[in-house]
Amino acid sequence: MNKSNVLSFAAAPGDIRRIVLDYLCTNCYADTAQVFARESCPKDLDKDGDEILMTGDNGDLEQKVLHAVQMRKEIKTHLLDGRISDAIELLNAHFPDVLSPKTIAPNYSAPTLLLNLRIQNFVEEVRTIPLPSQELFRDAKTPVQTALDRQPQQPLCPADMDRKTRLLKLMNELYVLMHDLPSSHKDYDTYRDELRRVGGLLAYPVPEKSREMRQYLARERREILADQINEAIMVRTNQNIPTTVELIARHTTVIFSTLNALGYALPSSDQRPPGLDSLLSLIKPRSLETSKESKTTPEKDSQEVIPKFELEMLM
Repeated sequence: MNKSNVLSFAAAPGDIRRIVLDYLCTNCYADTAQVFARESCPKDLDKDGDEILMTGDNGDLEQKVLHAVQMRKEIKTHLLDGRISDAIELLNAHFPDVLSPKTIAPNYSAPTLLLNLRIQNFVEEVRTIPLPSQELFRDAKTPVQTALDRQPQQPLCPADMDRKTRLLKLMNELYVLMHDLPSSHKDYDTYRDELRRVGGLLAYPVPEKSREMRQYLARERREILADQINEAIMVRTNQNIPTTVELIARHTTVIFSTLNALGYALPSSDQRPPGLDSLLSLIKPRSLETSKESKTTPEKDSQEVIPKFELEMLM
């Protein structure tokens, strides 16, 4: 392969723009996506040296696309802040197919999504020590410590009988939703065990102080649910998941790891595709150790072996 063939693999500016916008929109960065779309719109220079747009528009995202991203962001924010009922209301208003029992999708079925939401709603009702608001951390003008101090740190009244009655009613409603699933459902037993464990929160006046139960009150559960609902919306609206950049990272990891395991040597500098040297500069400290441990053929002993690509280490 000559240099011109190697260069033919270089991504065009328009491709990179689409990849970045795809990532920003998928992950609900609505404001950033709008700014990036406008600022990255292809430009040219007129005879006076002033920038002019090469396209007929100003580079803004379509209003329909932007509105959908903003709605998904609002839903995700509600879920991350534990406002499950508000999230369900927005889902039904803007993406009704997600929780519609008429919608059939193997990985994002409406009954299981609704059950996941209702279980988290029960957890939020049991919570006695609120987590810091997710919205506060997105406010650049609010220091993290100030955000924490603004949240109530004292437990809510755990001995309130009305509250206990309401929680028992919510638990009964969860069992009704679970029994609506066919007994042959692949996750039926999983949900039955989940409800039994989550119901144990009722035994603790302050469940956050229980070593066994605090995991159910962790922020990670909110984050997992928020990602699941966001993906379900993407699927229902015929959008691609995962993002292009995530697919590229996965492919790169597999390709580099396979070539490293087979002991392939790095190509000479004139045979390397664009961007490889920049990538190697990041992973080279680790690749040198890996190269010494890798099995190589006698012909390749004097050359450096293609290193593994470990995204977690780079992050």
